[in-house]
Amino acid sequence: MTYQIDAWLERREPYLRIVDRQSGVVVMEWRDQRLQGLLEQGDITRQELEGDHVNQQTLVRDLFLYDCIT
Repeated sequence: MTYQIDAWLERREPYLRIVDRQSGVVVMEWRDQRLQGLLEQGDITRQELEGDHVNQQTLVRDLFLYDCIT
């Protein structure tokens, strides 16, 4: 499976979604305070979100793991 990151951080209600590329289904989503916490703690950086495909797939994996332990 391949996933893509759909993020819009520069808006009033920012969000980050992990979307299955084939089906278009949103499989994970972070919004508002939860997303702000990830950014403030450095768990996600803007550079990672703007990185190449390999780096984004690594970030997707890390976000899946993070979501499982929280």
